[in-house]
Amino acid sequence: MKRLISLTVLLALAIPALAMACHVTEVNGTADCDGWALCATVYFSDSVYSGTLNYQIIITDDAGNEVNRITASEVVSRDQGTCGGLYTYCFDGLWDGDHYSANGFHVQMCANLNGSTAQTDIFDLSCTVDDSQASFGSVKALYR
Repeated sequence: MKRLISLTVLLALAIPALAMACHVTEVNGTADCDGWALCATVYFSDSVYSGTLNYQIIITDDAGNEVNRITASEVVSRDQGTCGGLYTYCFDGLWDGDHYSANGFHVQMCANLNGSTAQTDIFDLSCTVDDSQASFGSVKALYR
């Protein structure tokens, strides 16, 4: 009976350590009027070689209303025989059907690995218009 209790206690102590075996340590992102890019830094212990990276990008307006959400999962891995440590994985894409060019949008990017606690990056959406694409004729055509 004492062995069973000891084994149960050891297992209870080991589960949180196993959960921390790999996790996201940092999320960095960028976005413009057309799309987004997200990079997640993942910590792998020496015995873990892959995991499922879940990430989400949410755009909100100044009032806090959600206007777009992108959710995805990617399997990330490191080569067998490499040491554990920090590895960075980057993903990018276009907004789903919309072009966000007005001021007042905010972006939140979150990522977690295998359901661990998510790391978040929040910033204002920065859109710039390339002056070389705007001509007097194209501006005049907008007002016809």
